[in-house]
Amino acid sequence: MTKKRVRKSKPDKIIGLGSTPEERMLEYIEGRFQERQYMEKYKWVWHGVFDEHSRFVDAHTHGLAEHFGHMDLQITLPLSPSRIQEVFNGLVAQIAAGMRFVEGELYDDLLCAPFKVKFIRAIECGREVLRMIVSDEAGNLDREVMDPSFAQQYDLPLSGVEATSSTLSEDEKSFLSLLG
Repeated sequence: MTKKRVRKSKPDKIIGLGSTPEERMLEYIEGRFQERQYMEKYKWVWHGVFDEHSRFVDAHTHGLAEHFGHMDLQITLPLSPSRIQEVFNGLVAQIAAGMRFVEGELYDDLLCAPFKVKFIRAIECGREVLRMIVSDEAGNLDREVMDPSFAQQYDLPLSGVEATSSTLSEDEKSFLSLLG
């Protein structure tokens, strides 16, 4: 599976798809600038790593701990960018209203039926996050019983840093390290 690092600015625009190193570099800088703008305005952002079908397989938030006192969230089920945006918007709205998601607790009202949700602790780029685990269509959340395509949510994907490093030249890595 080919994975690329992207920064999400709007539901309809994916940044990081440039074909040349220069295009990718400019898109990265634009993405960092847009992330800062969104962080100032909304107090949180999300971005992630996607597969060869442009579905996110490691989408995660930033800013929830600092601005809402809640652990950042991660979704590892391959979904479209617009669906990821929709799910995160709903979850963050509930967090902003005072909801606190708890590791291991079952939630049957976050997504449409028949899907149930639970959260597990996971590590994303060296920080602890709550990973959202979505049940299969039969409502199974137990890794050993659920549909294998849903069970893979439990497997920690490559971090964005690892996924990015294999696609960048040494010059790009050096430049990006200066950006922080």
